[in-house]
Amino acid sequence: MAAGALLAGAAGAAAYRRWDGVRQFTSLLALALVAVPLAFLLSPQVRGLLRGPATVPVAAAGAPEGGLAVPVVVVIFDELSLGSLLDDEHRIDAVRFPNFAALAGRSTWFRDAVAASDRTEYALPAMLTGRLPEARQLPTSREFPRTLFTALAGTHRIVAHEALTRLCPAELNESRAEPAPSSRRWSRFAGDLIVLYGHLVTPPAWRPRLPGIASAWGGFAAAGTPLPPAAAPPEETQLAPSELAPGADLFKETLAALGRDRASGVRGWIAQIGRGERPGLFFLHVLLPHYPWEYTRDGRIYPVASGGVPGLNELKWTGPEHLAALAHERYLLQLGFADALLGELTRQLERQGLADAALVVTADHGVSFRPGDFRRELSPTNAGDVLPIPLFVRAPGQREGRLVDHPVSALQLLPTVLDMIGVAPPWPLAEGSALRGPAATPRRVLVGGHREVEVPGNLTAAMDELRAEYRRASVAAGGLAAPLVGREVATLVPVAERKVDRLRLSGAAFFHDVDLDAPVLPVYVEGTLGELDGSFDVAIAVNGTVRAAAKPFRLDGGDLRFAALVGEEFLVAGENRVELFAVRPADSGVGFERLSGAEEPRLRIVGAAEGGRGTIEGTPEPTPILAGQIQGYFGVRIEDGRVILSGWAWDREAGRTARDILVFLRNESVATIPVSEIRGGNLQRHLGVSRPVRAGFSLQLPVSALPGLERDGLRLFARPEEGGAVELRSTFELDEVAATPASGAGESRIRSSDGRVFRVSADRLIGEIGRVGRRPDGRAGREVRGWAA
Repeated sequence: MAAGALLAGAAGAAAYRRWDGVRQFTSLLALALVAVPLAFLLSPQVRGLLRGPATVPVAAAGAPEGGLAVPVVVVIFDELSLGSLLDDEHRIDAVRFPNFAALAGRSTWFRDAVAASDRTEYALPAMLTGRLPEARQLPTSREFPRTLFTALAGTHRIVAHEALTRLCPAELNESRAEPAPSSRRWSRFAGDLIVLYGHLVTPPAWRPRLPGIASAWGGFAAAGTPLPPAAAPPEETQLAPSELAPGADLFKETLAALGRDRASGVRGWIAQIGRGERPGLFFLHVLLPHYPWEYTRDGRIYPVASGGVPGLNELKWTGPEHLAALAHERYLLQLGFADALLGELTRQLERQGLADAALVVTADHGVSFRPGDFRRELSPTNAGDVLPIPLFVRAPGQREGRLVDHPVSALQLLPTVLDMIGVAPPWPLAEGSALRGPAATPRRVLVGGHREVEVPGNLTAAMDELRAEYRRASVAAGGLAAPLVGREVATLVPVAERKVDRLRLSGAAFFHDVDLDAPVLPVYVEGTLGELDGSFDVAIAVNGTVRAAAKPFRLDGGDLRFAALVGEEFLVAGENRVELFAVRPADSGVGFERLSGAEEPRLRIVGAAEGGRGTIEGTPEPTPILAGQIQGYFGVRIEDGRVILSGWAWDREAGRTARDILVFLRNESVATIPVSEIRGGNLQRHLGVSRPVRAGFSLQLPVSALPGLERDGLRLFARPEEGGAVELRSTFELDEVAATPASGAGESRIRSSDGRVFRVSADRLIGEIGRVGRRPDGRAGREVRGWAA
């Protein structure tokens, strides 16, 4: 390709020199250097984005029948397939999802409702405006001035929580955030143009070195690279795109993308529901049960030490069938938490005297777990997952449930809401209310934001076929070990003992002192199986009973691994014993091997102050602490009872990765974290690589597991494959705290990224900074000189 480009350039230069016509034509093209950017900047969409939020006129909605406005609650879940809620009788599974079942018993359930698009940024505008968006329309109030929000703004106060879109005008939303200043929008816009131009003109082989453009709608030059488990497809990362200020350390943008708590956003919105001078329009779009799958049914988070979802490559299932089945199990577990949040919403409505408010609960689109298929993008083979969505409509005062099977489109959401509260549509709508009949026109769906297709017929059969496939895959996922689930270990005889080199249970420390009331629970069991050979499956026993089964897998030539979920009800407070068994075919049926590896030693740091030399002891051969081989950063955040630890480590000079990361508190080891893969963005470019590398790590622990963290802080060491250990750096940041009532003076604290907190005291020392300049040794960084006494 490069040779062809050079030849074409040489030919063009020769033509320019030889012929007047070519020179004249080239001169005319020079006008495009001004005309094309000017036309782009003056286009309505670009001008609108750069100006920021606009004042949107409120639609003149018709007066409600009876002269009394009615409170309205609209909840839109994300990536919620109808089939995942159903039992074998096509009813809501009341055992797994009691709150959805209770809602179906008090509302009109449209069982044949389909999504308007397979992408949230198009599905939400379609649902709230009643029409399919055009290609490239952004989901903002400027692009869509006529929505449910503006239709009811004259009669309702609005409390809207939008996880991704910005369709509610800021001036109408009582929980709005302040828009970014104009200078910041222009700066970000200019950076985006540079990045986009680079992607257009750079050869494909070089593009991975550029900041990624697939993970957000903007902020490409500044957007961070989320590390697993928070590495997310486009919709997740758009929730709160990070921006890297000039001169800021790169690791901060990475750490900021980790640990977002979707649950707190929902609960904060629920808390705002109540009576007021005007009835409320309470709107919620929440990224649940959307990926990443990390919540248990009661909303606690389980750590995934390896990060990400094995078998999911970007947006497509590329791994073995049993890995898609495991992901589906994790999805259903998180769907149980979405059900619990629905119950919290229902109880809040009852407490606030709004049990008779108009209520709509639905989803933007579904999600598929079909091996070899797309997770979300519509295809001929996953339509039964992606298109059917739940749609529950509870009219004011409705007490009895009603089941409706006529075909309904998500485009009917707006007219249905207006209809059930007696408000005449303030503008013509393409579809009528679902309460009054089926969709008036053939149902269509916008695929990928650029093409419309007609909804295929007999979606119920397609949905049932996929549900049956998932049930079969779930049973097969455990292989030979599946029938053993529920059996006591003592009954597995005869059992041979086998010691396996490099057998590791990831996060083994999580099981040593389990706090059943902590916000983090170790229900995801995973690890590596070393060089265990032959055909076998894995049985996982917890506290003397087999609780899970798994098939081994190997991805991208890495270690042989296993992963499975265990029920939180099988954990006990304090010490939990986890045992692994290889289950192999045998003449008598199956044979069992109890697997054991080298015990994870209790390590300690000896003779090394922070940043100094020393050794890590606790193994037969002490590990020397080295300097300079591996670069990296880490950061610690405390949030909702969780310690969120994340960072990266990489030898940029030799292109070497760390084998794992050792975590120490007060010089005693508390965890070992495997490194996971980093893809795209600034961090990959910073590491100087054009391909994904295993350089990132992340971990969540309960605060109770790290007593004294804010006083002592953590120390992290990366262990290269070649041996030794290198300490990772931490940084400090000034944290201004509001004035205290007692003194009226503001308090400052310095937070270290290792978890320590230092309070700033006045008048204890005096000093001054005498010089800030370049380092005398010529290396990167600045030298600060001064004195303090």
